[in-house]
Amino acid sequence: MAFSEEDLHLLGQTELLKARKRLYAQVNDVLQETFESLKPAVEETEYLWPKSAQIQAAKISRGEYLDNLPYMVLDYPGLLKEEDKLLFRVMFTWGKGFTLLFLFTGTWARHAWERRSRLARDAASRWCTSEKWQYNLSEFQSYRICVDKERPHPPHTLWLGSELDLKKWKELPSFATNRYLNWVKLLV
Repeated sequence: MAFSEEDLHLLGQTELLKARKRLYAQVNDVLQETFESLKPAVEETEYLWPKSAQIQAAKISRGEYLDNLPYMVLDYPGLLKEEDKLLFRVMFTWGKGFTLLFLFTGTWARHAWERRSRLARDAASRWCTSEKWQYNLSEFQSYRICVDKERPHPPHTLWLGSELDLKKWKELPSFATNRYLNWVKLLV
């Protein structure tokens, strides 16, 4: 194996990594603002959550390999109990923009599945069903919500999502809050 001239040029650059660090800090700030916007909406709808539910604190994290791209996520609110998980996620994927996701597994997936005809009326949403927790961005983006008559039983995992173009990043806090409230209304 040998490095090409282009490889050597890229390996010798530091500006890209410095820019990435600066941009990650800015994305983190936008995710923090989104949390601040979501918090009152989550508190306003807390009565809808089971009494035994412990709403997890907000968590901002990042990774390197979602479809081979770096990403950052804000997870809030979330109920992560063994097989029954419910999680609202605001995700930034490098090169793709922002995606809002509501994850349901176990009992929560069955509950959401029973309301799929309501969810299908929400044209701004997409969904993906899976037998595992793993999330695949390219697979997810290919689905539109539909009433799945082929599938007689609920999936183990259901992702409900919506996207926001990167150029509309200033709208993320209000967009996320409005989508959260809209989805909660459709699920109740």
